[in-house]
Amino acid sequence: MAAAGSPCLGGFALQGVLSANRRNYSVIWSELETALASHDSLLATDDRFALQLFGSGFASSIGIPSALRPKVSVFKGLRYLDYYNAIHHTLALIPAFASDAYYDRKFSSTVITSLITGTPVIADAQMLRSYSFLTKDAVFLRHDGESDVSVMERVLGMPLEEVFAKRRALTRLTAQLNVDAGVRLAGWARVALQARLAQG
Repeated sequence: MAAAGSPCLGGFALQGVLSANRRNYSVIWSELETALASHDSLLATDDRFALQLFGSGFASSIGIPSALRPKVSVFKGLRYLDYYNAIHHTLALIPAFASDAYYDRKFSSTVITSLITGTPVIADAQMLRSYSFLTKDAVFLRHDGESDVSVMERVLGMPLEEVFAKRRALTRLTAQLNVDAGVRLAGWARVALQARLAQG
């Protein structure tokens, strides 16, 4: 079976404010430098690999190593349609959380972006527990002992059908979440209307 390859899909997305307080860039840089130095790594040999950063802020603040610059692109100031369309055409979104707050106190914009664009996010068991509406078939699961970078390499080696199966599952999940949200909103609206009518 052929590895994941499509004229409309390539690279990986890391979105959000360009800040080391939001994303753990240093770990990503270190792991990428190691992978790209290996002749056996798909990240080094597959022309589809690139890391695309989307967000506001200053690229100088996240210390992109010079050795990685040919493979790392920064996109800022995109219109919403262009922003989400560009991410839609990447293989996966990388959360790279710099803080555990995204597991118990903050809601990750990367998860919302995954639902909007139909691009699966790389997620470990802790992330699935925190964002319990996400399902294993709609994400690229990061197993114990794996890093985000090793999952990127695994995704590059996946048959194309497996990659699109993830995207179809994510599309179904998003549709169901929208239905569920509509039902809840309608219920709240009925309760509010009944309360208003009861007040005369």
